[in-house]
Amino acid sequence: MIWRSLLALFAVQLFSLVLTLWGSGGIAFGLNPESLQTLDGLVPLVSLFCVSWWMGRGRAGYMSWGVALVNIGFWVLMHGFVAARFQVEFWRDGLTQLGFAHLFWWALAMLAARSGAALSARFPTKRTAVGLVPVALLAVSGAQMMTARDRDAHFESDGTSWRVLEYNLKSVDFGIYDADSDDVNPNDNRNATWLAQAMPRVWSKITALGSDEPLCVVNGGFFGASAPLVGEHEAPIRSGGRSIYDVNALESDWPTQNATLVWKREKGVTRPQILQDVAFTELQQFEGALGGVRVLMQDGKREVLEPGMGGTTLKCCRTSVAWNTRTGKFWVLSMRDPDGEASSVSDNQWEKKTGQRVQVGGWDVGQVQDFWVRKGATDAVLFDGGESGQIAYRDKGERWRWVHSSYHLSRTAGFWKARPLRAVLPMLPPHLANGGVLNWFYVRPLLLGKVVK
Repeated sequence: MIWRSLLALFAVQLFSLVLTLWGSGGIAFGLNPESLQTLDGLVPLVSLFCVSWWMGRGRAGYMSWGVALVNIGFWVLMHGFVAARFQVEFWRDGLTQLGFAHLFWWALAMLAARSGAALSARFPTKRTAVGLVPVALLAVSGAQMMTARDRDAHFESDGTSWRVLEYNLKSVDFGIYDADSDDVNPNDNRNATWLAQAMPRVWSKITALGSDEPLCVVNGGFFGASAPLVGEHEAPIRSGGRSIYDVNALESDWPTQNATLVWKREKGVTRPQILQDVAFTELQQFEGALGGVRVLMQDGKREVLEPGMGGTTLKCCRTSVAWNTRTGKFWVLSMRDPDGEASSVSDNQWEKKTGQRVQVGGWDVGQVQDFWVRKGATDAVLFDGGESGQIAYRDKGERWRWVHSSYHLSRTAGFWKARPLRAVLPMLPPHLANGGVLNWFYVRPLLLGKVVK
């Protein structure tokens, strides 16, 4: 019984990897590069259905429950890690992160496994069982074909996609959601829940803070993590009328990313500013502050980009904001890299050693800076990127959009037609497989409450 359970776990996870690789292959042949995200919930259910069918042939129906339960057990263990790191001090945080979504998706997993076993009993032939493979592959491709390209997004030939949202500083304000603000021990600069809080949960929390939904939410500034991935702030923030985390680890470790984005309302306009080497006590004069950002432009001048720890030539996901002090326009840029950050880092290191260009997808810091110059920004800062990069917003049709390229378990298996073949290990609920960040930056409506675009 034990070996059958392990086989069921291995088979479901392996087939999930195969299906996501197939989905990546479809993207290489022209499907929507962002359609891989569509498979986050579908692939585990299809895998459970197929494996239960295969393992249920000629056996009692209880085998389907075993297939489902052993995989649900694996996802429970993954939740225990991403929400609490298997640490006693965070066990209550792990429990608070469980919700209706977990029960709903785990119930669907049971239903998918039971359906597979039931149909196996009705159609027990080997030919039918083998025929499930092309059916599963077609289901994946069909879901991707039905994923329409976002009209707000721009797509490049290597699979990179980006979108820029434009606002008027007269009609919007900013805010920060910090994962350490509402865990069991708030504001102690030790947080485990950040890895488990994907965008849907964060969006709901931010909405609950005000009277209206935010206009958009993106990952915030750079942060650190001590073993085992316990989040720690490396720069201060100011939120809710309080300056928090009097730390400055970036001054020595990452000096190029030691700037602070601050803002306050003056004469009916939200006025963002960039401060460098600001003292913690000076933050109290502002309504909000986000430390740990990198200056790209200031007062209409390009910042000189120094190579080194800042990863200037690394091409990956990028998140950035910019504004024009004369026109009052404020922009949020989110660029999605089709490749994983680990692959980009190794390719970037190879480029530095050999001089050969091998990175596929993503932008480097210089490309983000060039973008803002063309856009006419006077000031711009870079937020965290890589696996942290993600955005959520309402599109022109008022549909909620969440775009990311962040997975806990993902590797690039190779390339096809200059597009990455990315193997992802999806989980249920789908957001369990997606990474979060320690702090989030959001734009909220004040007057018009709409995107000026």
